[in-house]
Amino acid sequence: MVWNLALIAFVSVFAGSLLIVLLSTYAAKNFSDNNIVNFLLGGKALGKMSVVNLLLSSSFGINALFYAVWLGFTVGIWGLVIQATWALSFALLTPYSHRLRSGNSLHDFLGKRFGLATKIVAALCSIVGIMYLMGWEVGIGETAVTIFLTSSNEMSPEKVTSSTGLLIMGIVSGTLIYTILGGLKGNASVDKFLNLLKIVVIGTLTFLLMQRFFSLENTSFVHAMFPSFETMKKNLGVWGLITNVIFNLAWQFVDNSSWQSIIAGAETSKKETTWNLNMSGLFIFLTVGALGTIIGVVLANTPDINPDNILTQAVQLLPAYKTLLTFGMFVMITACIMSLLDGLFLATALTLVMDIFQSKKNSNEDNHPGSRLNIARLSLILIAIIAIWGVKYIMHITGANLFDFVYIVIITQLALFGPVIVGLATDRVSNKLMWVPILVALIVGFGSIAVGTSKEIKFLLDGAGTFALLASLFLAYAISKDPANMRT
Repeated sequence: MVWNLALIAFVSVFAGSLLIVLLSTYAAKNFSDNNIVNFLLGGKALGKMSVVNLLLSSSFGINALFYAVWLGFTVGIWGLVIQATWALSFALLTPYSHRLRSGNSLHDFLGKRFGLATKIVAALCSIVGIMYLMGWEVGIGETAVTIFLTSSNEMSPEKVTSSTGLLIMGIVSGTLIYTILGGLKGNASVDKFLNLLKIVVIGTLTFLLMQRFFSLENTSFVHAMFPSFETMKKNLGVWGLITNVIFNLAWQFVDNSSWQSIIAGAETSKKETTWNLNMSGLFIFLTVGALGTIIGVVLANTPDINPDNILTQAVQLLPAYKTLLTFGMFVMITACIMSLLDGLFLATALTLVMDIFQSKKNSNEDNHPGSRLNIARLSLILIAIIAIWGVKYIMHITGANLFDFVYIVIITQLALFGPVIVGLATDRVSNKLMWVPILVALIVGFGSIAVGTSKEIKFLLDGAGTFALLASLFLAYAISKDPANMRT
């Protein structure tokens, strides 16, 4: 029964997504000239809602949803504060929209400001972080599907494992197909559909859980929503709160997939990009942020809940709607993975093809206009294999789990923060050594993890990302110079 629902859900999402991207690609006909910018950046002519949906997809993955629900469950309103800072980070980019759009990517911008070495080092950091993030997202989705199938008691453990593996392979393959066919413009069309599915499912679940919560005796929404400060300190910690806030405020500045979506938008005026960023932050806050937090809040005091099974337990609490919600969960998990992966696939391809392989213009490039496009499409397959199954294999041979290496995502990206902020917010220039703050930040961040792990110092583990960010920022500013004080 549960497996049939999972199969139906996957086929429905995959078929609908493929149909939409084929129609949009046929209507646009924007790949006949073999233009790599059209494929990876939508010709820098995407409409407002396309950009908003691309940015919403990058923030509405299955991991982000689980985290929002868990924060609501453990710390109530404090979780909503954290979600608000994530949404605010988009608005913080608006003063720098002109500079942000001056290149083809985050790394291209850094290269123009600080030289080729900085561009390459930053690009390599992004590739490592984004590819691990893809493996992490799929791993969390695979765990969620496994828990749903196991909770039904209808399948043996072996059947659950094989069925989940096939389902994940189908989701990744389907995402690859429509991404290779449609590029960023096609992804934007598909993501509109996938985001609608996610919002409908999460909205329905929130409504039903709130109905149940308010029908119970001796429950207080205010008490669940506003736990004491001591509860927050126990479940999250003051340093945990600070780290989450800093991470959320900084992330969009160092996320190349967000830069890619923003650069891809048509800009007739600065107001266009400002609208895209502000609306993206608002939509993200109202959907995965607010709805996810509220789900966690109305699950307060429910026994036997942990970060892995929280959505499964939510469905179990609504037996009258179990079949409908189980189907909805498979649809949402599939949609979350697809809509996040498609953007990360293209962000990695952009970094490889346009930032690393083509750092120096090839004089013969114009004689072979389709070569880079073919390389970009082929690279998507390699990226998927390494990111999804390569990361899983590394976890298997090391005996680690995905969460043991989550710092790889955080530190490799936050290490870019200093050069990015100096480049965006100031006119300061460097002596081509702006790659040094990135390397120092990596050493500080991973060093903090190594010492924190060996000495069991939680402060160093929780603060590793923040320490990397601060090291990057201070050193980037220190080695840069005010052009007004430079000799001509």
